[in-house]
Amino acid sequence: MKSVALTLLLTCLITLAGCLDNTGSDPDPVVDYGGISDYYIANQSDLDLTLTFKISSTENDSMVAVPADSTVKIFRDGGIGGSVPIGTFSKLSFYKLSDNNMETPLLVIEPIVNDNWNAIKNPEEGDYSWKFKLPITEEDIK
Repeated sequence: MKSVALTLLLTCLITLAGCLDNTGSDPDPVVDYGGISDYYIANQSDLDLTLTFKISSTENDSMVAVPADSTVKIFRDGGIGGSVPIGTFSKLSFYKLSDNNMETPLLVIEPIVNDNWNAIKNPEEGDYSWKFKLPITEEDIK
């Protein structure tokens, strides 16, 4: 019984000694950069629009009014490394604001394409912050 206890004690001491940091320097920190992406719709048409959009990570639709000749922030996304439109949205649907039933969309964007969005670095929010703006013109909704 003494040999089992002695073996167990020696094993614990060797394990603990192996865990000691003998380098004398602090370890390098692990840095994961978080980013923020703000998404805007620039309605360059003469129509007041309603936008419904689906976020990729949810099943629910969101809705926002986008008046004629205006730019409206529709969503803010964030996470490790930031986000881009194709990873944030799965579908965008535009309707006339006066279409209360929202039965006939003027424009449906599905799938989302990053190249359709104007990406602008947003230094006021930090190094990993972006503004993405999607222009909607008269030609898009006719």
